[in-house]
Amino acid sequence: MSYTSFGYSDLRLETTADGITATVTITNTGTRTGREVVQFYAGLPGSKVIRAVRELKAFAETTLDPGQSTDVTVAIRREDLAYWNIRTRDWIVEPGDYEITAAASRADLRLRQTISVTGDLTPLDIHADTTLGELRADPVVAAAMDPLLQQLTPDGRDRLDDSPLGMDVARMSMSFPLGMLASFLGSDATDLVDQVQRAVATARAEHDTVTAEHY
Repeated sequence: MSYTSFGYSDLRLETTADGITATVTITNTGTRTGREVVQFYAGLPGSKVIRAVRELKAFAETTLDPGQSTDVTVAIRREDLAYWNIRTRDWIVEPGDYEITAAASRADLRLRQTISVTGDLTPLDIHADTTLGELRADPVVAAAMDPLLQQLTPDGRDRLDDSPLGMDVARMSMSFPLGMLASFLGSDATDLVDQVQRAVATARAEHDTVTAEHY
């Protein structure tokens, strides 16, 4: 336990081939020499898979005299940002803007910055175990999904949003395999997979045509 206080400032992030480098300036703002354990958390707002809002990824400690400042730097490994993909049976890094938080503890969050991380490219083999989140992670595929869901039921995708549990169900639905989604929508799983495959094939063909014309 440190009988002093510490200030946090100037959180800087940098992407590297191995992950993210995070640096924060720590200042002993108290009257005694003390030790601070600086914690770094990572989270991905809008993640397509169910995961914690933020997870501890790295920490480092420093001992400072009163009024003294120092930079604390840690490396957040790329593999520590990954989640287990049940379809590919592999650890996958999801693309997006990750929030990195420097904290004195889980309950004492000090500074937050976002940094863009490129995800792992994985071939999308559409079958009954493919999740809605995996489909919607691809912008071209996502654009084809909403019209398809509107066709499946009179109220379409709204059925996911209007559940008594509210937006939690809509968020959880991102982890639904197509087979489970078919049951939820009252459709046949094989038919739903076929419709998704056709919709995705059409969307990709149209996208490729537009891209070719653009160039």
